[in-house]
Amino acid sequence: MTSPIKRGITFGDKNSLTQSVIRGLSSVRKETRKGGRLYSSDGAMCPRKDVIINVRKRLLGEAEYTWTAVSEFYTQVGETMHNVVRNGLQSQNKLFGIEEKIPDIEINLAGYIDAIIEDEGALKVLEIKSCGVLPVKEKPQHRNQAILYSISSGLPATILYVSRKVAGYDKQLMMTTFDIWPSEDECTELLTRLCLARAAYMKQSIPRIPDYFTDEKHCETIYCPFTKNCWGGINDEKIKNRELSVIEEIEMRNIARSQASKILWDWHERRSSFLGSLRKKLPKKLDRSFLDISKNITEIF
Repeated sequence: MTSPIKRGITFGDKNSLTQSVIRGLSSVRKETRKGGRLYSSDGAMCPRKDVIINVRKRLLGEAEYTWTAVSEFYTQVGETMHNVVRNGLQSQNKLFGIEEKIPDIEINLAGYIDAIIEDEGALKVLEIKSCGVLPVKEKPQHRNQAILYSISSGLPATILYVSRKVAGYDKQLMMTTFDIWPSEDECTELLTRLCLARAAYMKQSIPRIPDYFTDEKHCETIYCPFTKNCWGGINDEKIKNRELSVIEEIEMRNIARSQASKILWDWHERRSSFLGSLRKKLPKKLDRSFLDISKNITEIF
């Protein structure tokens, strides 16, 4: 079983040293995701993918996946970059929380906010992403994730990209940011997809391929291990027999949209609760500045 987060195949020189490193970092791991836990970066892009990941242990009999040396390098480099960015913000007294669990929005959504920061006098959710080449626009899956974290916390969001090249020829750090200001319709649509995924999971059914995915190339951008089941001719009866009919999905989606609207308009209340829990964990030296900055929070859409 290919990992949902596997990024390519591990290559290296054919000598004993490099092969030892590769073998030492590669492993077969047990699937640890708890049943029914949705992930914003998966479900907001493709409810079908999120549900299949959740049911595969029971439905498909797959409880293991391959973790490659490439995956390990990406993970370790990414974690290091996260820590360096947060250390820089902390030294400027602009860091008010790290790895904050997102508040419950009644659909069993999993996730942790990279950082809660002060930027230009306002509190924000910060998502930190490592990359090769700095993008000219935020990636769709990262935008979706930031929007959902914003809805959950009630705080506006910013995405910070840091290149794994670190610096260019001019010796300047290669970083760029994107402030995320979604429309109400965009927020509702993303929540609807997650509510649909949750409803399908509870019914032990699998959503259909989203209309906005017109071919296999769209799926490749989100590293989906089930692409061949949707586009490659693998006619897995266990998946096919659980797939929602067109009518079933339309009906389920209409209910999901109503639920999404309710979740969206409760964000003021969630923000108040989130800020209260955040303040309890702050050191005293940051309490006054936190209270002052909290007064300047803008609307999230």
